Amino acid sequence: MKKLYLILFIFFYIQISAQYTTIPDEDFEQELINQGIDSDGILNHLVLNSDINTVLSLNISSSNLHNIIGIEGFTQLESITIMLCYNLTSLDFSTNLNLITIYCDVNSLTSINVSNNLALQELHCRANQLTVLDVSNNINLSSLDCGYNQLTFLDVSNNLSLSSLDCGSNPLTFLDISNNINLSYLYCYDNLLTTLDIFNNINLIYLGCARNQLTVLDVSNNINLLMLVCQNNILTTLDVSQNVNLISLSCGYNLLTTLDVSQNVNLRELYCFYNLLTTLNIYANPDIRLISCGYNPLTNLTITNAPLIWRIHCANSQLTNLDLSNFPLLKHLLCQNNLLTTLDLSNNPALNYLICNNNNITTLNLNNNSFHNSLLNVLHCNNNNLSTLVVQNGANTLLNGLYATNPGGDPLVYEQCFDATNNPNLSCIFVDDVANCNTNWLGKDATSYYVSSQQECDSLQNDEFITNSFTIYPNPVNDMLFIKKNNNIIQKIVVYDVMGKTVIDQNGTIAQIDFSNITNGLYLVKITSEKETIVKKIIKK
Repeated sequence: MKKLYLILFIFFYIQISAQYTTIPDEDFEQELINQGIDSDGILNHLVLNSDINTVLSLNISSSNLHNIIGIEGFTQLESITIMLCYNLTSLDFSTNLNLITIYCDVNSLTSINVSNNLALQELHCRANQLTVLDVSNNINLSSLDCGYNQLTFLDVSNNLSLSSLDCGSNPLTFLDISNNINLSYLYCYDNLLTTLDIFNNINLIYLGCARNQLTVLDVSNNINLLMLVCQNNILTTLDVSQNVNLISLSCGYNLLTTLDVSQNVNLRELYCFYNLLTTLNIYANPDIRLISCGYNPLTNLTITNAPLIWRIHCANSQLTNLDLSNFPLLKHLLCQNNLLTTLDLSNNPALNYLICNNNNITTLNLNNNSFHNSLLNVLHCNNNNLSTLVVQNGANTLLNGLYATNPGGDPLVYEQCFDATNNPNLSCIFVDDVANCNTNWLGKDATSYYVSSQQECDSLQNDEFITNSFTIYPNPVNDMLFIKKNNNIIQKIVVYDVMGKTVIDQNGTIAQIDFSNITNGLYLVKITSEKETIVKKIIKK
């Protein structure tokens, strides 16, 4: 009898095994239930083979599952996405022979088995904890993203179909891609590479090898290159004369002493900041839109034949001259910390972001720079030698308030949109709306005043103020300030402090002002009459 029971048990077990696949992980089974794949809807660690053996695509995200044992029952599976499952440490797809794409980014994987997946074309296993990755059998692989792991070695010599490789942010010290002649995109940034041979990779369109330890980079054979990102290395020379199709070049944070981009006629963006360049000539790049060449010992920056340029960043250099006369589309100019004495912006009507502090500029006229309704309107001209600043452009309110100097940062750092402080010779700042600027433009010296006309400016600079209309005395004043009317009727008197705050507002024909309860300091007295409006600087002591 016992033998009969045993035989029956074995028989039924074989029958069940033929119909079901075991799913040990309840969270994995729950995902299958939620997606309507496990038809019985019960957590019983079993799923009908007929439920899963025709599934072509499986997507799991942000699950608590620890494993996907049972995936072997998905015999027709062509695509799987399993991401943000932080308890998942290993994957084995050795029986899923039809797999074409695998996306298993941002888990906690320490191992992945794809050795039998000969049909595999795309493998994305980014941001895991892999120390080993074997793709030697995946001869049809065209896209591999294994960035942000802990790989010290990567062999792609058998992956002749590979067109895109991202192995960035690993501790790789060597990368051999000499066999990968179909490679179009290579991202190998943030590694420990000291050499990179790309001579055979003639189909490269994008090369990103930033933040390595490269001392030499030969791109002479990569004539199809559109984007080259090689900043943060130890390069002393860079020859891009053969890369005539180059659109964007980023070579900052190196040791370059010269840079010739005269053959890069299609260049749109140039980032060469933090090098040792003393001269930079941009004359054969009519499509250039952006130049960032700051933090170089530049004494000469020549930009011609660049009608489309909208941003120039040449800060922290040694420039004494900057010609901007032919850039009608220029919006952003950052030229702070140079040796400029003049800055002509009359031909840059689109300008809305100007940082020119820490120079020796004496005159700045922004009447032709209307600024405009954008998210970023900034004027910083502090720490110069300004005696004239004109901002009568019909757009004063766009410079009100604060802006974030580090968008996206945490925490955000804010500064005033307008800053003209530390200009000891600047008495008058010519604006359209004095009241608005007194209230909102706080970045000025106590000895600088917002005015709307030369007459107002002249009156502020006269210690004794006598006109045909009024005589104001005494100045300085202790208590009562008297205004002698010379056949003129006073309509209103307003007294402002240096921050633009109203401290006295007096209507009518009363020709005296009581300063006895006002704190000592500098004040502006604005007198409106039937004939004119004048502003006088008064000292209370």
